[in-house]
Amino acid sequence: MKVGTLIFVLIFFWSSIFSQIPNKFKYQAVLRNVSGNVLANENVIIDISILKGSTTGTNVFTEHYNVTTTEQGIINLNIGSISDLKSVKFNDDIYFIQISVDGTIMGTSQLLSVPYSLSSSNLALTSPNGETYTSSVDNNGNITYKKSTSNPANILLEREKYILSNLEVTKYVHSDDSIMNEELGIYNYDCSGFICEFALKTCLPEHYQDLYTAYQEFHPADSRPRAWTFYDYFRDILGSNYDLDDIETCTAQNQYWKVFTSIDSVQKGDLLIARYADDWRTWYHDVYSDPVSWPSTGHVMTVWSSPLKVEDSDYEYDLKIMDSTSSPHGSDVREYSASSADGSGIGYGWMRFKVSTHASKRPYQYKWKPTSDTYYTLYSSSTDTYTRLGGIVFARPINNTK
Repeated sequence: MKVGTLIFVLIFFWSSIFSQIPNKFKYQAVLRNVSGNVLANENVIIDISILKGSTTGTNVFTEHYNVTTTEQGIINLNIGSISDLKSVKFNDDIYFIQISVDGTIMGTSQLLSVPYSLSSSNLALTSPNGETYTSSVDNNGNITYKKSTSNPANILLEREKYILSNLEVTKYVHSDDSIMNEELGIYNYDCSGFICEFALKTCLPEHYQDLYTAYQEFHPADSRPRAWTFYDYFRDILGSNYDLDDIETCTAQNQYWKVFTSIDSVQKGDLLIARYADDWRTWYHDVYSDPVSWPSTGHVMTVWSSPLKVEDSDYEYDLKIMDSTSSPHGSDVREYSASSADGSGIGYGWMRFKVSTHASKRPYQYKWKPTSDTYYTLYSSSTDTYTRLGGIVFARPINNTK
């Protein structure tokens, strides 16, 4: 058997978070043959090595596995479950992980985020609700925990990071079928439900309640905040003085949210809301939907990277997006993850946005994947599935100013 391609994802996780420091971490990879097809249900021999200092450095840790791939070609390993990771002093040098399949070295990558600083006397821990604690160990082995102060944007970011690290099963579903079981790592919901019910409600209850009040004002027929509630509320905060050519009017805030339009101001953890136009939804419903169902009101996402300007283009940017979706984005982890059987649910991938030439630098078109042929654009009288947008806006949770 010839293995041609290896796609791998490192997942580090906390276990028994307030009792002991774990000595293992998860490793997940997708195996493909030389033709690019996944190796489904294949028995393979995996050798894992951790190298110190460089890709050709000293081998300080080795484990040997005999495993069977899943139907998706996925292998799941618990590194440290066979040999003891305590011998690796992760905080005294840089380290690289090397994987061999059936005796052939497939790749070596740096551990940019070390599993644990096992020799450190201080350790930062994040609880499931996104709050951060610093542990201290004295010379007698006594452990104390201190809650760290953090702004709401960081709390939301840490909450979403926790969900990703705790994720075992995920699927895109609507409210009637939604499930969140943190003990089992199950997170099933749609885009707005994930952000609002799974993230904000747990880590920023006042911000959640603020959105909950907004949906009762803007869309009282709904049972919960959906994408158009996010957008209409945030657009209302931006106000009637908004002017594409006046950057001073392109940012506004209330006691819970900072709302802005410029892609230059985006940072990891910000919310990005794309709202679909009401006239487009009506047209789509009349043409494609049954008499009862209506198309989505839009999409709620979290920005998961700094904007990357597209080469040779002044107004196109790629963004890594973290969301719950029924269809993966570009280079999406959901396509290779054992937690998502159908490629849907919570994860992250890349989208492309085209921004205004005005001072606002507001996105007004997007591609679901950077490699897609066609942009989704602002709604016009020319009706088709791509001319659907009502608008795009960014928002960031801030401290209550009252």
